[in-house]
Amino acid sequence: MVLFAGCYLDIQVPVYTNRVKGFAEVQYSYRDEVKQNKFLINIRAEFNIIDGIWVNLSRGFDQNATLKISKLLAKFNLKLTFPEKYKYF
Repeated sequence: MVLFAGCYLDIQVPVYTNRVKGFAEVQYSYRDEVKQNKFLINIRAEFNIIDGIWVNLSRGFDQNATLKISKLLAKFNLKLTFPEKYKYF
């Protein structure tokens, strides 16, 4: 029988109003069976520029200490939703 030990920690902090949302995230994971350390820090912002149109911007840093690999992350999304004042009939 093989037992695997590890640790995973994820902390997310949201800050928002009705039209602007912000998130900060920190993750750390350690897997004992392969001696692997991973670390991620990420910040994200969502803006409602016009009723029904959201812009999402994300920026982060991902590091795998075991493989000695680091990546800068960037993401842009455009979301279309039904407007808040949309009338069905």
